[in-house]
Amino acid sequence: MPAADGIGLMSRLIGGVLLITLVIGSFALWVGVPALVLWGIGAVTDDPAEHLVLGLIAVPLAMVTFGIALAALNTVYLRVVGASFTTPDHEDSWRPRLRGPLDRIVGVSAMICLAAFLAWLLLGSGGVGPAGP
Repeated sequence: MPAADGIGLMSRLIGGVLLITLVIGSFALWVGVPALVLWGIGAVTDDPAEHLVLGLIAVPLAMVTFGIALAALNTVYLRVVGASFTTPDHEDSWRPRLRGPLDRIVGVSAMICLAAFLAWLLLGSGGVGPAGP
């Protein structure tokens, strides 16, 4: 049975890489995506009002799109580790029975990012806040 052990080891390795990617992607969802979108909008426009309006539209859309990509990656992770996808007892139920690790990872990463932002704002911003110096 060495072939079965090799397949199991390969699934665990791929699963571990996918799990690390989910963790990094969750932090990128809260920090990287908004920063990248705002930077891109800043490269396109010089008008502050236009930057604000475009940011209010583009940042949530980019975060939702990235979140859908993370959900797809979560599904790939569940398939790789061999999780069984059972159908709900009630056909009208919209909640899946198997959710995977993404729910907890996104929640924890959101709390860590919020705590880091508040710590920076209160302790390390050097007087530079959202309203400026």
